[in-house]
Amino acid sequence: MSNTMQIMISEDTIPLSQVMIEITKLFRMSSEGTRSEAVTTIKSLLCTNIAGTADEFHNAATQLALNDNLDLAVLLVQKGIEKYSHNLDLYADLLNFLTDLGDYSNAQLAQQMLFAEFPAFEAWNWRAFTYMLNYLLEFKPDNYFTNCGKIIQEFRRFLPNDERSYMAEYNLLKNSNKNSAAVEILETAIKNLVVAPQCALKLSDEYLDRGDYSKAIVACNKAAFCSAESQPSVKISYIFYNRALARDAIINQSVLSEEKISTEDVLSAIKDYSLAIKLKLNPTAASNARDRIWILKTLFDVNYEETSTDNAAMDINTEDIDLDDLIQRIDKKIKELES
Repeated sequence: MSNTMQIMISEDTIPLSQVMIEITKLFRMSSEGTRSEAVTTIKSLLCTNIAGTADEFHNAATQLALNDNLDLAVLLVQKGIEKYSHNLDLYADLLNFLTDLGDYSNAQLAQQMLFAEFPAFEAWNWRAFTYMLNYLLEFKPDNYFTNCGKIIQEFRRFLPNDERSYMAEYNLLKNSNKNSAAVEILETAIKNLVVAPQCALKLSDEYLDRGDYSKAIVACNKAAFCSAESQPSVKISYIFYNRALARDAIINQSVLSEEKISTEDVLSAIKDYSLAIKLKLNPTAASNARDRIWILKTLFDVNYEETSTDNAAMDINTEDIDLDDLIQRIDKKIKELES
């Protein structure tokens, strides 16, 4: 491994794309015991004369960060800033990576560098606004609440259609235990913006927590509509999981209040759970979704099977479910499970 890298580390200019290939090779070749050696070699490589565009430095550093190599991402983005000293994305990246590392002293220097190089907010993009707000919320320096408020105002003034300013304000209020105001900000966002999947999904979380299940369904519908993007900013599986939870909860409320339960409602909950699982729901939530599907199918005597083409093949009784009959079936199933 070291001999291979010795060839690469030279005074010649090395294309960034080749550097990333060598980094990938090193990590693949290294085991847990030799990872530190690989990192040392990579750090040496990142100190060489690397050629690449500003976007290439940004993309490569972001990829390193996504693979939990934040320290290497910091080194690479610093190399990029040496070459492109007036690139906003690189300054924002540096602040973001240092914040994620929890390195307050260096993150503080990075935010000062960003302000010094780009003093006018009109020059900022979503990354600069978002990462600056994340820095303030993470470390809470003096007057952070007031400063966050000012930056959020500027964010919304120059990028009025970007939902991230609303999410930042939600997080600021939430961190200050202003829960009602935080929810109101999300409600304002989905009212004012055509595309606000993050705000809509977070709002569904809030409605679920407070037991406002009908509103949770509406918020999930908004999130699903907004997530029809080439690069969705939310996990679509989570949208359908939240909607399934809300529908499931409404069914449970109907049982408790002795109301008739529509088989359509039961099937809607089951279908949303199934969609969430198909869309790669996280393992813990997927396990819960499967349990809830089994419970709903068992207690309400509903058959729901998935075909190979992902269409629902349903063999059901289309009549509304009678509560007395439901209770008898529940008792019967409980006895069967206990025996």
